[in-house]
Amino acid sequence: MVARCITTVTAQERLDRLWLESTFVAWSWVMRTSDRSPSIVPPGNDQDVYLVLDDFGGRIGQAWRETNADATRLETVVADLLDGQYSNPVRVVGFNTAEGWSRDVSEDVARELGRRCAEEARDLPSSLKEFVDRYQGQHRAV
Repeated sequence: MVARCITTVTAQERLDRLWLESTFVAWSWVMRTSDRSPSIVPPGNDQDVYLVLDDFGGRIGQAWRETNADATRLETVVADLLDGQYSNPVRVVGFNTAEGWSRDVSEDVARELGRRCAEEARDLPSSLKEFVDRYQGQHRAV
């Protein structure tokens, strides 16, 4: 003899399930047909943000460095690079989600690093030599 489990679904439970499924379908349709994703940027937070991709080598590999919001301004990133706070920078990207733009600013940052070191008559930190050579060399080859 086989025991069967009989579950009783009430009319309210069927209506709840139907409502949930229709809401999901409607939301999915709206998200697919929308030409822009909803913004996750709080109003009034219109600022340029700059992040550094750092190469830690070995098993750790490359990672975007974690930083607080106040340390994402270009001036701060350049100063942190010159202070040796990055072990082996690979790329610097800038973006502004409120304005809807993003770009690789590595060449601009490499040029600024070289300019500041020359202006201050100081050596480029060893952690930045490969980064600056890569992006200034790319610029000279054109």
